[in-house]
Amino acid sequence: MVTNSDIPSALFSVYSTPQTNQPILLYQGTVEIQVDSQKIAAGESNIYLNWLPSPSIKVEINNAILDIPEKDLEDIAFSGKVQLLLVDSEVRASAYLDQFSYLHDSSAEDFCRIDIAGNLYEAIWSKSDESLEYILGHLVNFPRLAGNWISHSQENWISEAALRAVLTTERWKITIDGVSNIDEITKELHQSGGYAITSLIKIERSSKSERFTSLGDTRKITDALCFFFSFAVGRYSPVVLPVGFDSSGIESWYEWKDWLIPQWGKTISWFSGKKNWDGLGQVFPGFMKIWDDPIWRESIRRSILWYVESNRTTADPSGSIVL
Repeated sequence: MVTNSDIPSALFSVYSTPQTNQPILLYQGTVEIQVDSQKIAAGESNIYLNWLPSPSIKVEINNAILDIPEKDLEDIAFSGKVQLLLVDSEVRASAYLDQFSYLHDSSAEDFCRIDIAGNLYEAIWSKSDESLEYILGHLVNFPRLAGNWISHSQENWISEAALRAVLTTERWKITIDGVSNIDEITKELHQSGGYAITSLIKIERSSKSERFTSLGDTRKITDALCFFFSFAVGRYSPVVLPVGFDSSGIESWYEWKDWLIPQWGKTISWFSGKKNWDGLGQVFPGFMKIWDDPIWRESIRRSILWYVESNRTTADPSGSIVL
């Protein structure tokens, strides 16, 4: 164990996976089911990121009280997307509801309890992302970095396993930390496969006087990082569950969606994370310079997509060569 007050503290983990494939609870509270902004049912809900068989946002609504007949609810749900209002945070999201469980009360003629489940299609919340100072996000199944030391101040210890890489350009500063239990998580991934958060990422402007200017600005950098990390590790590697904070450290924006992420597995790429971790910092400025050129961006995007697809184990050698 080594202690040193000069060593920077590890990034704060908004979400974590202490074990592989462990669901992440995103919301717990009252939810209204709406159609055309009109409430048709309500109940207590759990919304969480479920990993297997592939990442998706699941919604469970328990003890729902209906404002319409049961059959009408199912007909509406199966005919298309409904809207969910997360009452505690006033967030609206589109959802597909396709599971209905009825428990009969022997003392009543009708069912008295209805449990509903389905998938959240997408939810984006932004009070005002123009005041964002930084974004904290998560990388899934990302290689262990052999970077600079970081410490876990709340525990007053320095972890050799959880190390840091910093990527910079004239506009952006990207900090990547391995999670404190990355060795244990990586061992579990090797044994059982699946998914786990292995790194944390902080996205901020290089200049402290600058802020994110719009939702488009936020999406542009997370999109660019997705393609950069995918290029580095040879598989899809988006920034998952990004959370934006203002200058006071208050959470003011987040995004949920079904991210395209492959399960843990070996891929061939130029980046290993251990021997050439500093390669990320060397390549990043040049990548972003070309990415910011609209003439090149679509070509880079397509090239990386074909590269990643060729690296997937679903393709045989001849198919990979073609891709």
